[in-house]
Amino acid sequence: MAGSRIASALAVAYTRGPLRHLPNRRTNKQRRREMSIRKTGAGPKIDYKCFEDLIKLLQTSGNTATAQRLDHLLHRVGWTTGSELIGELGLAILDFQATVSDDSPELQCAISRCMIMVKRIWPDIRLNR
Repeated sequence: MAGSRIASALAVAYTRGPLRHLPNRRTNKQRRREMSIRKTGAGPKIDYKCFEDLIKLLQTSGNTATAQRLDHLLHRVGWTTGSELIGELGLAILDFQATVSDDSPELQCAISRCMIMVKRIWPDIRLNR
């Protein structure tokens, strides 16, 4: 008995056609924008070269523990997404900045280049302690 009611309700729903009266229906303009984003991959471009440069600079300046941590995050962990990796690298850099106070101008410049990349993906990132 219940099965026949469900079948008749589905038959009525299919004969009525598209549900144009729903308020959350996308417009053609929204569809075109979504398609252009899918085709071009229009999202923040992730560049890892600044992190490689920072790792080299940290190694030469004697901060080998932080360099090894960043290298491990960058090359030895399988991440689900690039944004997840960037977030973890950003947190590691913020942690390093919180523990080290006297940095060279070259190191500060490398850190700020990396944090610019991190802020593109995670604009509200900050170290929680």
